[in-house]
Amino acid sequence: MADRIFVWSLDTISGDGTGQGPSYVLDQDYALPGKVRLYAKRAPGYNSLRVDIKADGVSIFNAAIRSASASVPSLQKGQQLEEDWDSFLDSIRRLDRYSVLTCDVLDSGGASGITVSLELEAAVSSGAEQAS
Repeated sequence: MADRIFVWSLDTISGDGTGQGPSYVLDQDYALPGKVRLYAKRAPGYNSLRVDIKADGVSIFNAAIRSASASVPSLQKGQQLEEDWDSFLDSIRRLDRYSVLTCDVLDSGGASGITVSLELEAAVSSGAEQAS
């Protein structure tokens, strides 16, 4: 079960798709991988809906780095729900306290009523870290 769930609820996409919805400042360290859920009230009609979540401006997914279209949370044309996206950037094992999380819509595909949620577990500190 997740210790924290961050949610971006986007009725419409504004501008170029970057920085949609709220920005969140982490209250503690969180471990990756977590889980992303993606829902669209109106399913994409002409292309895929693809989103990216960034921590301090850096994607937490492989795809946004390598431009592989299938490696970010996405909904295919006509699909409304992705329940268990869990493919994160291998080099990121933890999101640090005070990191700023943002959500970008890379391609809406004509979808609307979009909800993106990121589920995270609190990072477990070692005894040495707790003692300092």
